[in-house]
Amino acid sequence: MKDSRKLFLSVIQLNLLVLLFHCTINANAQSDTTDRSFLLETSGIRSTYRDLATSPLYYTGYGLSLGLGWDWKKKQSESSVFFDLSGSILRSVSPESNLIPSITRSYMASANFFTEYLRRIPLQNNRWRLFLGGSSNLSLPFRYNPSLGNSALGADPLLNLMGAGRVRFDVSRKEERTFSFWLISRQLVPVRRYFQLDLHAGLFNFNYRPGYAYTYDASIQGNDTRLLNYYFDNYKWSLNGWRIQTRLSFFRESQTGNGFQLFYAWEATVAKGRFEPLALAIHKIGIRLNVQRKPRIK
Repeated sequence: MKDSRKLFLSVIQLNLLVLLFHCTINANAQSDTTDRSFLLETSGIRSTYRDLATSPLYYTGYGLSLGLGWDWKKKQSESSVFFDLSGSILRSVSPESNLIPSITRSYMASANFFTEYLRRIPLQNNRWRLFLGGSSNLSLPFRYNPSLGNSALGADPLLNLMGAGRVRFDVSRKEERTFSFWLISRQLVPVRRYFQLDLHAGLFNFNYRPGYAYTYDASIQGNDTRLLNYYFDNYKWSLNGWRIQTRLSFFRESQTGNGFQLFYAWEATVAKGRFEPLALAIHKIGIRLNVQRKPRIK
């Protein structure tokens, strides 16, 4: 199917352009002092989804997520590129029944590619920092439910171009202190600490959804048996729905820039598609490690 091939190529090209934009910005700013960090993240997740193209039931469950990326910080801007993989086991939320099995199990896996670029907005209070900018998020969620027969496997590529904001409150210890309690005495070295709240709201929300169901009724011809052409038959791009992502974090960094981040993240997505919508909500609690690769910002 030529349309699906063009579609995937267009999505890949768009994300490559975003990645090239980030690389160009950071390459042109080599004269400016830049913090560059390697990021490694793991988190526990709780997922809930309902896909009306297959079932009116809500599915809820738990899983794990692993991710890695790069982060660039300058005096007037911040940007990052991040990739993560997640997997969950979910069960349907449905009334009990003595006639038929009312609870079914579903499996969900997702790959996400996220980029962002933010500019600092000057504030008079040095403990507060405000950033505004934009971000993009390409998600490839896959769901498998063997109870749905011919519609057991569902895939819904999502592409969101988003407005982004960040608020940061600095609680750093900037001078060396001595902690004493009875017979215990300890020298406390300077350390960078801050709380941070991130918000991303979809401005242009694209989704690649099927018709009424994932029935895969494409005709198989002897001269066209390619997997993607068969799998994505009846899929089309739609520009509708919405997506919101929030993240509350606590950062602790040493003087060298190495540190960690404890975070809680929540996101909600509604992809209306052509006929039947997909609704998805994800909660994450995890830790992210920052490995410094450049000198600190003074």
